[in-house]
Amino acid sequence: MDHAGFVRTDTREVQHLPDDVDAEEALRTGLIAPGLTSQLAVLTRHEFAAGVARIRTAIASDSSVRLSADLRVYATYGSV
Repeated sequence: MDHAGFVRTDTREVQHLPDDVDAEEALRTGLIAPGLTSQLAVLTRHEFAAGVARIRTAIASDSSVRLSADLRVYATYGSV
């Protein structure tokens, strides 16, 4: 941004989205769906199905499996 003529540039965290859910509950309630998040929306149907199958296999092995995320969104600001 400095090369583009911006001054007083700063990058900082603007949003923090931690989450932790029971995997079986997430599947049952539809929390895991192809269009629910942008991350899942970019998967092919095959990739999505393979991921769900991996989750189901993990649950079959251990019913206490949890899905967790720690998403952080950053923004860069500057003045002209």
